[in-house]
Amino acid sequence: AVGLCTLPLRAGAGGRQGAMETEARYMRRKVKAGRIEVDEAECALVVHYEVEATVLGELGEPIVAERQEKQNKIRLKTLNEDSNIARLAEEIVDKCKLIPPSKLELVQALLRELQERQARSRRKKNGVHGAGASKKKSKAVGSSAEGANDADGEKPSLDHLDRYIERMYDGTEAATQATHMVLQLSRDPENLEALISNEALVGLLSRLLHEEGKRSMELAINILYVLYAFSSFSQFHPALYQSSVGAHILRIVDLETKRHVVREHERKHEQERAAAPSAALEADAKVAEKRHRLAMRKQEKLLYVCFHVLLNLAEDPEIERKMAKKGLVGYLVPLLERDNVELRVLVLVFLKKLAIFRENLPALREKKVAAAIAPFIPSSSEAVLVTALRLLYNLSFDAKSREAILSGDVLARLVACLRKRMQLPLVLRVLYNFSCDERARKMICKTEAAPTALRKQVIGCEEHQLPP
Repeated sequence: AVGLCTLPLRAGAGGRQGAMETEARYMRRKVKAGRIEVDEAECALVVHYEVEATVLGELGEPIVAERQEKQNKIRLKTLNEDSNIARLAEEIVDKCKLIPPSKLELVQALLRELQERQARSRRKKNGVHGAGASKKKSKAVGSSAEGANDADGEKPSLDHLDRYIERMYDGTEAATQATHMVLQLSRDPENLEALISNEALVGLLSRLLHEEGKRSMELAINILYVLYAFSSFSQFHPALYQSSVGAHILRIVDLETKRHVVREHERKHEQERAAAPSAALEADAKVAEKRHRLAMRKQEKLLYVCFHVLLNLAEDPEIERKMAKKGLVGYLVPLLERDNVELRVLVLVFLKKLAIFRENLPALREKKVAAAIAPFIPSSSEAVLVTALRLLYNLSFDAKSREAILSGDVLARLVACLRKRMQLPLVLRVLYNFSCDERARKMICKTEAAPTALRKQVIGCEEHQLPP
């Protein structure tokens, strides 16, 4: 199992410097075979071996030694229940120099083990394994659960990335499991460069999101979280732009928006039916309401990661402009009515970013953003309140937006926030922008709290000049 060879070493080979370059004349390479294992996932035998390379001097003395552990994978594509194990083992030992003839019986035993595992796997897929396999529904559930357990039990590895990509072509269920493994890898930032450098991966994920994402929410969420990991780093954005990731995500958002409208219509219909005095109808309504809440939570999780990826990609003003042209504001504003705090904060952050650019202001006014954020001033959530105030501050630079804000009760709500010490500087900045309009100045003076709070700020200021 040990091979020994001595080869002449070229001048300067291996990057050695100084005296080592003149002394090093030969390299001795020793290969030592190690254990042999079964790889059921790829139907292969894995032969581990160790390579020890030693640089020798003129007199044969060792100068530098380097040792590496490697493996050789022998794939057995034709292995099945009818395979001749003895003949196959002899062929493997004869062709693979790393397996000595003394290991023939071990190779036969491993081949039988792999043959039995493959047979069991095929029987499970066909529904033969298990007492309840006669029922189609039970078979489907068992197969799904088994696949989930396999996915959870397997440790994700970059070495298996090509296998994960191949499984993405084998239907929705297999693609869901494969994308889950890629998702686990993407959670480690050190793996991201290796993942995105794979030419097939990003394009395939984008295509799966476009074609299969609308059929399986779990698959869509897996893909979106992988894309979110990529989008967190600006240097990976060009690869995402090239695969039209933003356009595919906007289509997913559009589909989920339409689904929500249909669900709300059905929910309203169910509530009207439940209004009739009937115990059966009331029970059905409770089940329907529970189902609706579950669907809402899943959808909000999907939408959260969708808009997070879009927000990251919108670092490029040109990309943000394209998103806005496709009706991004119209998708964002209705989400403020949801009860999900994390989603609400994300939407407010995105709207705040959009409000910086003048070309987005007409769409923000058309969707009545000022009225939509009024309920969050003040808010029990500090994050929601701060983000809503910052959005309002950006809007307050535009005269037409100020007019829309003053037509509601936002001013009174802002004045109530003057009592909040943490938000006081931001509230004062918004009120200052409002004071550019004569009508707003009159409205501010008519409130009870505003003049008193402003007087305290002026008197309490220790500087000779008020801060800008």
